[in-house]
Amino acid sequence: MSFHFTGRYPGTKSYPEDGAWKGKWKGKIFSEPVVFWIGGETNETVTKTTQRILCGRIEENNEPGYGLIPKEDIISWKKSPFYPNLVDHLLIRHRNKEGVEDGMSICYFKPYSQGRARWQGDTVHGVWFDEEPPYAI
Repeated sequence: MSFHFTGRYPGTKSYPEDGAWKGKWKGKIFSEPVVFWIGGETNETVTKTTQRILCGRIEENNEPGYGLIPKEDIISWKKSPFYPNLVDHLLIRHRNKEGVEDGMSICYFKPYSQGRARWQGDTVHGVWFDEEPPYAI
């Protein structure tokens, strides 16, 4: 997911020279900044699973940037009003394949427990369902 958010795909000029992935990325490549929704069953499970993987442990660091999304690429973030340490969304610096910044990606964290209304009304590039969502979502 962090490749999509940042545009830093392996095998491109935007990928760090010291990056762990060796070789060229063979998966989907987005050529523009993206919007993704990241979902999980409850506020707590989102905080402890997908958010922890992408952002690190907010309760330990008081900010994101210690997970798969590099701290230097996080432009800003907002905590959710619904649960302590739950991130509502991140604004992430995106680069083109030449490594030139070309906009910002947005990552929203959305618990299924907040209901169907929280999941409607936007056009997104993709969704990561950590667990199977309810039928209404």
